[in-house]
Amino acid sequence: MKFYVLDSSHIAEEYVSVSDELKDISLICSASEFQHLTKEPRTVELKDASGKIWPDFINENGIPLISDKMKLFLVQNGVDYLFYKKIIFRRSKEEYVYWLALPERISCLNLDESVIDDLFGTVEHFAINEDKIGRYEIFKLKGVTNLEIIVTESLAEKIKSQKFTGVYLLNLR
Repeated sequence: MKFYVLDSSHIAEEYVSVSDELKDISLICSASEFQHLTKEPRTVELKDASGKIWPDFINENGIPLISDKMKLFLVQNGVDYLFYKKIIFRRSKEEYVYWLALPERISCLNLDESVIDDLFGTVEHFAINEDKIGRYEIFKLKGVTNLEIIVTESLAEKIKSQKFTGVYLLNLR
């Protein structure tokens, strides 16, 4: 089975940037420690005038945010195990609803076939035990410091068929 990394656009001039306004939860999100978050909606005033395009996926500093459209797509495709928290962004007189969508970290890394940097605890070459991912089609790796959000090939193909803005699927190396 092939796996992909779910990524977002990093073109600052075109796309909205939100990381500074949510930096207080960056470490929690990076580690997928959603037990430290409430499900209460959060409203954030955007201070900067970055980009005008609101993509369907924003992933800055380990904080994965998805649009209503992308959340509906994921739920309709059986991805009902992410931690969701409603985030409302306000800029000028407009509001934009997004969802913090944290995937769980699961132990599915094949340690014998993966290459891991011992100093930083990051995976440089990925080998995933398919039999350990269970029903998860979107997840992070447990036991390493990597921030990649990994997607199975079947979910990646479904995502590719959509008209999402700012959503990229990269081959897992």
